[in-house]
Amino acid sequence: MFISRQQASKLVRRTEKKLKEVVLAVDDERRNTEQYKDQSDKLNSRMKQLKRQLEESEEEAQRANANRRKLQRELEDATESADAMNREVSTLKSKLRRGDLPFTMRRIVSRAGIESDEESEPKSETPEPKPE
Repeated sequence: MFISRQQASKLVRRTEKKLKEVVLAVDDERRNTEQYKDQSDKLNSRMKQLKRQLEESEEEAQRANANRRKLQRELEDATESADAMNREVSTLKSKLRRGDLPFTMRRIVSRAGIESDEESEPKSETPEPKPE
């Protein structure tokens, strides 16, 4: 079973052709692998950047929530204070109507047209004691 020279050279050419095709395929795969690695590196970098942004956003949201809670407490305190003042005003008005308070309110209009309330105490017949 000897192969003739012509058949041998034909077989060598076919083998070389297959070898070139395999080498080209390996080169293509190597290039694709490098491209995939580059894409993977870029995506990992982007993912890290997005994680940092997420952490910063979460911190900012926590600060905003803390600030909101603080403002809510301040609003509740101010509301309680306003309610207490309104109750006190109502009590004083009712005392004033009954005549329990020693002063009267006069509305005075200045030359500029600005209204103000002045308190005036009734003048007592006895002078106040002077501090010694």
